[in-house]
Amino acid sequence: MNGIDYLDFSLSDLKRLFTVVFQEVEPIAVSIAQNVAAALQGFDRQLVEQCLQRAGLWEKVASLPQGMDTQVLKIVEPDGIVFSGGENQKLMIARALYRTEARIMIMDEPTAALDALAEEKIYQEFNQLMEDRTAIFISHRLASTRFCDEIMLLDGGTIAERGTHEELMMQNGLYAEMFREQSKYYQLKEVGSND
Repeated sequence: MNGIDYLDFSLSDLKRLFTVVFQEVEPIAVSIAQNVAAALQGFDRQLVEQCLQRAGLWEKVASLPQGMDTQVLKIVEPDGIVFSGGENQKLMIARALYRTEARIMIMDEPTAALDALAEEKIYQEFNQLMEDRTAIFISHRLASTRFCDEIMLLDGGTIAERGTHEELMMQNGLYAEMFREQSKYYQLKEVGSND
């Protein structure tokens, strides 16, 4: 890493370098701010707000009577908020962004619960969202990989193909085949078409 053998890092230093956004997310029954900071106290409220803005959840949070101090879930507080699946994923993206020391973000299908428009917005802003971090983006939906600098298609536990979206499409291999097959479901048919 930057010319240093990763074995020369302590395990705690390596752990601080990574942050993860999983496909399946469950917030904790504490405030929104505490969920983002992953701490009960002593966190940076301004940074929490910035992370919620960058993740696309601030407008919703700001509209709540208690803002970022609103309890998540109704387990502890009956007036707590229950976010949708997509909002929960945005909350977890905000949590990952809050870890400013993390340089590598692993994102496992982080937009799976988002609607198509929210997902496209995340993709359009992805480079800005990551700033100077390295992102490892895991996805089965190949349309979501087009913005990646490099794509590695895994098949049977090995790297079957590697390159940019354009390069892999030009190779006309498994990636191109899968991309074309998946894209059929997103193409609109003309009204009255016999196809």
